[in-house]
Amino acid sequence: MRPGPAPAVLLALAVGLAGFAQPARADDGLKKLIPLVEIYDVRKPARPGFDVAGIRCAALFTAQKHWKDTHPRTAGRGPSPKQLKIVATHLTRSEIFRREQGKGMVESYETVLADVQRVIQLYLARFETRAEGGAHPWQGDGLIRGDSAYCKALGED
Repeated sequence: MRPGPAPAVLLALAVGLAGFAQPARADDGLKKLIPLVEIYDVRKPARPGFDVAGIRCAALFTAQKHWKDTHPRTAGRGPSPKQLKIVATHLTRSEIFRREQGKGMVESYETVLADVQRVIQLYLARFETRAEGGAHPWQGDGLIRGDSAYCKALGED
């Protein structure tokens, strides 16, 4: 199955509008790459809602796809077609979560878009730093490995 256009649209927006994406949420998990297992640690008294995980997973898969498409020699395996297909579902669920928290339809859409654009850029910057150091952009990276496992489990619900 071919993934839908969602990752391509996100990439175009993320790369083209990166300078315009302002923090839409105060959540640290959308401002910096904190491991998802740490963000959602059940021992914490307060954890963010689904939107943070949905946005982070959509951004991770989209960033990996972009890197693989633009750096075919260094990328190796990227996200699976199933992972790319679920990007739109994660973003839609994130928008719905924000609507249920009292945000309007337009605000929910705009904040999810701004957040996913920002997180895509965070992942791409991490890949770039690792590649410059001679490492594979995400293989062997504990944060990416942990986020990938979290996102895989999230996509199986």
